[in-house]
Amino acid sequence: DAAALVMSLPDLNQVWSLGKDNPRALALWSDFWGCRNLLRNPNSTDPQVEQSREAVADRAVEFNNVIADVCAAAPNCISDGGALYAHEFTVEQVSSIDFFHPSAAGQQAIAQLIEKEQRNARHSQHNSQHIAALDLLFIQNG
Repeated sequence: DAAALVMSLPDLNQVWSLGKDNPRALALWSDFWGCRNLLRNPNSTDPQVEQSREAVADRAVEFNNVIADVCAAAPNCISDGGALYAHEFTVEQVSSIDFFHPSAAGQQAIAQLIEKEQRNARHSQHNSQHIAALDLLFIQNG
């Protein structure tokens, strides 16, 4: 039987925090079309802007809860248990092109998390079932 490994969404607010004081990131984000609720006015302390960022964080947690619940109900579905959400990206792991998406180093860090979760799944399920194939599903929203 094939299994599916489903990764959580990353903590987008943690990624935002890496660029919020970077002049280049701020310039790029002013024209960036993606995730306006998080990146619009990135260094503002206005209560409405901060509430918008909090809403992004809350929505990511909600999505991750749904991912975990759906995976728990599906046969042969393996959740990362929030490992990607808990990963603290470094500046080097975020793209210098948009200061939002993972750089090559960030993609490598994600791949290492996937490998770790894959090993954990194989180890924990070794005695109860054999995993013939592990289909990797990346669920991201930004």
